[in-house]
Amino acid sequence: MALLDQGADVTWTDEDGATPLVAASIMGNDEAVAALLAADAAVDHANNDGFTALIMAAQSGHHPVVMLLLAANAAVDLADNTGATALFLAAQEGHADVVASLLAAHASVNQPMEDGQHPSLSLHRMATRPLWSRSWQPAPT
Repeated sequence: MALLDQGADVTWTDEDGATPLVAASIMGNDEAVAALLAADAAVDHANNDGFTALIMAAQSGHHPVVMLLLAANAAVDLADNTGATALFLAAQEGHADVVASLLAAHASVNQPMEDGQHPSLSLHRMATRPLWSRSWQPAPT
């Protein structure tokens, strides 16, 4: 990345506390994420709302970015300010490939949010969503 070649500060934060790594992860820019990680960007930095790059990539369904962050040893069970983890948010949004990768990285299915919700409930909803959508289809005549 040209900015990194010119000495851009990978620790810079915006008014919300987001670093370039968090921003690149939200956008799903795997090339920028790889370059920032190579430049020693803090993989587990959280913005003011507690969102890490992994949480944002998982929630957005950016599987290649999630894989890069996991390879850089991102902590899988960090939670945002409401207690939501990357696994919880990926399951809630129905991103099965991201969920599978987070589970393979040993993300906890038992870490509750502040309101008591568990990722296992989101996983259940994600798994049964296709069944529910099929059950409401009119029967063929």
